[in-house]
Amino acid sequence: MKYRLVEFLQCPDHPEYMLQVRNAELSDVFPCSNSLGSPACRKGCGMYGNWLSEISPYLPVEYLPNCRRCMRVEIEKGELVCPECGWEIRIRDGVLKATADVTGHTKGNALNSSEGKAIERILDLHQGETALSFIDLPQRTLETWAASKIERVQVENNQEKLAQDRAASCADSNSLVHYLEGPFNPAIFRAGLFDALVAKVKCESISNSDEAYMRIPELTRMSGRILLIFDCDKASKPVKEESVEEYRGMLPAGFSGLEMSLHRSRSMTMLLLTNPDPYAGSGIAGPASLPGAE
Repeated sequence: MKYRLVEFLQCPDHPEYMLQVRNAELSDVFPCSNSLGSPACRKGCGMYGNWLSEISPYLPVEYLPNCRRCMRVEIEKGELVCPECGWEIRIRDGVLKATADVTGHTKGNALNSSEGKAIERILDLHQGETALSFIDLPQRTLETWAASKIERVQVENNQEKLAQDRAASCADSNSLVHYLEGPFNPAIFRAGLFDALVAKVKCESISNSDEAYMRIPELTRMSGRILLIFDCDKASKPVKEESVEEYRGMLPAGFSGLEMSLHRSRSMTMLLLTNPDPYAGSGIAGPASLPGAE
């Protein structure tokens, strides 16, 4: 686990505090060369355990946040702790473990290569973007995203697969993947930091599913995409356009303000949810107007 992951997480009861890494055992065996900006984190520094706005720029250079140094180390063991109430999550073998009230580990059903390609096409992720995944994605999709330098936060229930995937991603210095051994409640993820989120409806990697799904729309940025996957009968006939509202009715009220499009393969139905005209009236420039945009 990299300190970088800390920015994406929060104590469910005290999100205003930055989580702190305690009792860390570090390794520099697998440095990451993925080209992130500096500072790599947008809001807070996991190594410092503090918000960037609270770190004085007048500190001696050797005491300022050093993103290159940070990305060269892995946290093999330790705890993530809320400084306000002591709520904590364990880090073991470089993986963030589910909280103590979650028990049992199930094997997820991996999607096949064609389904992975469909997900890649619909989400259309680009270099520098970050995806949060609650499902077992095909290996080819993972390799494609890694080659495109897409950062990924992966929740995985299968311990054996998680260990294998982490070893592979650590060996690839261009890959930047953060692994969490689920199931996890989305309440631990900080709002507004992800460019894309992909999950199955009634996903085994999400705990407290009925309540947890209420928070999913908050997790993506204004321009972010949410892809929800419904399993269906492979022999089913194509879904008619008017069925979109039927699927909307299966989701909590928090999804009601999002635009929705339906994508169907022979094995699953995918629902893409986005903010309608996310930059309108926000005072924020859209992608085409941002520096460096094509």
